[in-house]
Amino acid sequence: MGPSHIRRLLAAAAGLTVLVTLTGCSSASAGSGGDITLTVATFADFGYKPLIAAYEKSHPGITVKERVSQLDQHHNSLATQLASGSGAADVVAVEEGYLPKFRQLSDKFVNLADYGALRRKDEYLPYKWSQATTDQGKFVLGYGTDVGGLAICYRRDLFRQAGLPTDREDVGRLWPTWDDYFKAGDTFRSKVKDHAWFDSAGNVFSAMMNQTEIGFFDRSDSYVADTNPDVKKFFSATSEAAADGQSANLVPFS
Repeated sequence: MGPSHIRRLLAAAAGLTVLVTLTGCSSASAGSGGDITLTVATFADFGYKPLIAAYEKSHPGITVKERVSQLDQHHNSLATQLASGSGAADVVAVEEGYLPKFRQLSDKFVNLADYGALRRKDEYLPYKWSQATTDQGKFVLGYGTDVGGLAICYRRDLFRQAGLPTDREDVGRLWPTWDDYFKAGDTFRSKVKDHAWFDSAGNVFSAMMNQTEIGFFDRSDSYVADTNPDVKKFFSATSEAAADGQSANLVPFS
């Protein structure tokens, strides 16, 4: 079994995130004894260590190495590696916000449809499946990890200190809109001075953008961030909230 074939099998077996396998510029290597080393690149810790150990145990002669970096650095490096034709990992995680950019480079990826991916289509919600496909669904770059459900975790003691409700149903009614969410944050911060309202402006901004019908790219993958009014509106809202001290200024995926 050649390295490229095993790369594709690994991508299919480890389809727990948006995974892509690269052609031509990947890092798979075979040692003198026929052993194979594969590289998996992710942003932050995806918890793959137990999976990798199990895969190596069931596939003697294959070593899987992880390459972990920060979100932006990870995707910027991938773009550079694809452009130069060298240095990319064999299996790469791509955050869904970056997918339109990489769908335009589908010729740099293995088409997983050639290796049975279409048989898994019904396992995914239609919009999640289509995010990583091109050519009217005939080209499959990778598999989705989740549907991006949004939830709020909060500390009852701090909400009580801020005079906010603490019952989950009551908390769920606090902010029917994002404007209400930031207003609740102002109320929280007025009473709780030593704690932030949310983790990072970037994460909140991403959540807001993910709820829009059109984001940074339109349906034809054309860049529209400079003309989409929602981008400016949501960026301004999160920036103002951060300036008011609502953000803990944590780095997403750190």
